[in-house]
Amino acid sequence: MKKAIQTALACLIFWGCTNNSKSASDLSANNFTQRFSIKNCMIPLDSLTLNIYERGITTFHSDSACYFAAYNRYTHSIDWFDMANETIYHRTVLDKIGPNEITEQVEGIYIHTFDTIFLNDRIYLYMINKDGEVKHKIQNYFETEMGPAYMVNKMTSALQFLPSKNSLISEALIPGKQEVFFLELDLMNETHYLHQVKISDCYTLLNGQRNFINVSFKGDSIIYNSSCSSEIFVYDFGNKQTSIFDGESSLSRNSIPHINTDNPEALWRHIIENPRFFGVIHSPADDLYYRLHWKEAVFQSDQDPNTIAYDKPVVLSVFSEDFQVLFETILPGHQYLVDFLLPAPQGVVVNANNPENSTYDINKNQLHILKFENLPPYKK
Repeated sequence: MKKAIQTALACLIFWGCTNNSKSASDLSANNFTQRFSIKNCMIPLDSLTLNIYERGITTFHSDSACYFAAYNRYTHSIDWFDMANETIYHRTVLDKIGPNEITEQVEGIYIHTFDTIFLNDRIYLYMINKDGEVKHKIQNYFETEMGPAYMVNKMTSALQFLPSKNSLISEALIPGKQEVFFLELDLMNETHYLHQVKISDCYTLLNGQRNFINVSFKGDSIIYNSSCSSEIFVYDFGNKQTSIFDGESSLSRNSIPHINTDNPEALWRHIIENPRFFGVIHSPADDLYYRLHWKEAVFQSDQDPNTIAYDKPVVLSVFSEDFQVLFETILPGHQYLVDFLLPAPQGVVVNANNPENSTYDINKNQLHILKFENLPPYKK
């Protein structure tokens, strides 16, 4: 049991209370389908592609096409899926030896064009094209006033290229520091700038308890939050100022209390009984923001520790441009996974490959594109 709990806790790295004011109808599956358009993409797989990817997950749209792309650690490739035509579009095979070598597993991917794709494998930052040709690479090690820094891209922490600044942006890890940093790398001059930013108080308290930072972007701003709090932070690269929004959900608790223990069973129970917040994503389709989070659940001593990603209730929140809650609902059970939420021209892309789902097909990659269609009145 202890080994299973430790395994489940490790897997989670990758992946003040308010009253519940929503009516029962707001929590129903029918309410969800009435308020959102849902495009179901069922993409047949071949012997090399997957329906659940672990890292380097992104979307890219060019003209009228929209692609889902992700790193495949089994084939050391980037797999591309055409969501409109529901087909496998392309496979970018990465060389492990030779002039185009990329030897380590890829963590971060940003696709600017077919000829300009940025990768982060924790050792180097690469610029490649769709065929895997390495056009440029820079060592992922930067001396800063706070100490050595490394760009990191976990499942919900994106890599970003800003054309306006010709800069690559990422969350930065500085060993021994619990604060949150972003590193801006000027690709033209290969100079870098470290941005230290604000974060929820619970982040440092819970740093050793599978807490993490979620990172996304809109224009020249970073949208980020901690997994332990509903608070939403927006950092503006222009004025280097941070705006903070409470982002509170009425369907769950809004922060995770501190727990002072290293006991794996106690930590596991703490995870089950508390919410966990994932990234806030801007949707270009409607200029709104979307967020998924796990609602707290009742701990059951006989629960299989490895089922948390499939069993905990998932809350979808929709925010206005100034991060006021427009709508919230608990998603249909055993339908979605929370490992990614990505922007697309038609809305946001969610992972519908929940193995507990009755429509789950191991031979297909099932993606849903959600768009909020029925806006309730609200006051800014």
